[in-house]
Amino acid sequence: MSGEPAEVQLGADRGSGHPDLPEVRARITRGGAVRYHQAAAAKGKLFARDRIAFLADKGSFTEDGLYANVLAAGLRADGVITGTATIASSGGTLSVTSAEFSVDMTTLASDKQMRDNRLRNDGIQTNSFPTSTFKLTSPVAIPASATSGAQVDVTLHGDLTLHGVTKTVDIPAKAQLNGSLIQVLGSLAFPFSDFSINAPNIGGFVAVEDHGTLEFLVNLTKA
Repeated sequence: MSGEPAEVQLGADRGSGHPDLPEVRARITRGGAVRYHQAAAAKGKLFARDRIAFLADKGSFTEDGLYANVLAAGLRADGVITGTATIASSGGTLSVTSAEFSVDMTTLASDKQMRDNRLRNDGIQTNSFPTSTFKLTSPVAIPASATSGAQVDVTLHGDLTLHGVTKTVDIPAKAQLNGSLIQVLGSLAFPFSDFSINAPNIGGFVAVEDHGTLEFLVNLTKA
């Protein structure tokens, strides 16, 4: 991947806390509750992804948008994110030298349509601010252990634009090489006031806390 751009095929997982990448990946790629898989197995049937894995050669099939628009336990909201990153190699050491991501805020969806509709004109106001972006401003060194599939800690330093406001942030993240993919899971807690976001309040009866958490799961594939 030396010096070549890597295209992002990305969806966002808004899981609770900061779970390990293998756990997140296994939960989402499994698809459906365990009991449904057990019931299908009892009938001698396979789920769609299992059938594809059986028919296609390993590594020959990539599912785009795997983590986008997924509604499952632990996912508070998800949306469609696209972008590019450049990974360079020097003396056997890998580093991310540049990266830019864009989030289509109008695609955000949770398990509550009424809440999603409210946020179009309140809170993050997706109708007025339909796009959020993140631009990496400092290179990120990738530890050598990542090439063997180990999960490594990294910090993403860059400019985050949300609700029309741009702030310089440091996002703690975990990265892992998984076959032909580089997966990055990050989380950033922030007060709404940093981005001029008013916490939604319905007549004083229903209100939300004055801070939020941005969580994402990114799949990087070679362009």
